[in-house]
Amino acid sequence: MLNAMYCVEFNTCEQETGSALAYLNEEFDISFNNIRTKENQIGNLVSDAIFEASKNYCEENENFSCPELAIINAGSIRQETPCGTRQSLPKGEIYQSDVIDLLPFSNYLVEVKISGEDILLALERAVSNLASGNKIHSPYFLQVSGISFFVDCKEDAQTLSTGGMQIIKRGNRIKNVIITTTNPPSPLIKKKYYEVATTSYLAQGNDGFLAFLQRDKQNRAITSKKGIFLAKYNPTSDNVLDENEQTITYAQTFSSWLKNKNEPIVKQKTPRISLDKSCFNN
Repeated sequence: MLNAMYCVEFNTCEQETGSALAYLNEEFDISFNNIRTKENQIGNLVSDAIFEASKNYCEENENFSCPELAIINAGSIRQETPCGTRQSLPKGEIYQSDVIDLLPFSNYLVEVKISGEDILLALERAVSNLASGNKIHSPYFLQVSGISFFVDCKEDAQTLSTGGMQIIKRGNRIKNVIITTTNPPSPLIKKKYYEVATTSYLAQGNDGFLAFLQRDKQNRAITSKKGIFLAKYNPTSDNVLDENEQTITYAQTFSSWLKNKNEPIVKQKTPRISLDKSCFNN
């Protein structure tokens, strides 16, 4: 039996690595403590890949709107491998097996049209567990592309009802939200509608993201007669990215994005998520 500690180094156990996709110019941290509490460089790359895939898709399909931002929940980016848990991706080649380990779920790409207020509600959900004293880092922290914002954890956090079907308190931690894909970058407008590229998992309102669900005036999620949450996107419509009538998973998207890079992968220098020091007082 292989010792899990060997897997801290990429692909040092005897598993099939698959083809090399790209070259990482430096080490990338993927630890829970990093990726679930703050902006993360691998999270930036994955969300950028989702944004670019959606943008390219809209340019090729006239019935598909172009995205203005992309988001992905941190819990969909994993540390587990067949031979143990790793805390980082080291400098060097990144392989197909690494992407499969990193993004193991069948979540597929969709685009959802929601209001600026809904985007704020989603961001508030993402940061609601920061500075809570809870040592279990929440999987619903968001990694983002095309948007930047500041988080002040001295302000009220969003709270959901028992059972998670209603937003009891909207939260007021998110400040200075800027859409960075416009020229020039522009402040988020609550009443304006935006096209958001994301995964089916988030679009279905999982992890307490009621912002993606239909809600009544009391911010309670609306369900069908069968008790199923009603999402704001239609899984059978043009909101879903597909190729040859097959949905496109986020892992496939990231693999293709890496393969198309003709230079080493480097970390992003412009911050997207800025945290007040109060957010680190766990």
